Amino acid sequence: GTEVLELQANTFDKFASSNSGLSGLKSVQEVHFDSCPSLLSVPRSLPASLTSLTFAKCGGLEKFPNDAAKPLKKLQVLDLSLTKLTSLPDDISKLSQLEVLDLQDAKLTAI
Repeated sequence: GTEVLELQANTFDKFASSNSGLSGLKSVQEVHFDSCPSLLSVPRSLPASLTSLTFAKCGGLEKFPNDAAKPLKKLQVLDLSLTKLTSLPDDISKLSQLEVLDLQDAKLTAI
């Protein structure tokens, strides 16, 4: 079955980059950060096994570092709705498996 990590409604603002973060969770396929208003940036250390990643209603989310997208080659669903992101990383175009990109009510100034 699908392994899911539910992190909704937490008050953390970032993940420590000094450790492996979530990248050590090799079999996790879905991570949900929904409704984490203090999260400021997409974590750089996400599992390469992810097929679904959601940040819906993360009202403080402003940054999506380019290197955060690189390992996500299996990603099919990316939900960035209701965030403060003004731009997307260049590497988002390399996510060849991506089927759903939800940008509803994000603050994008360019795509």
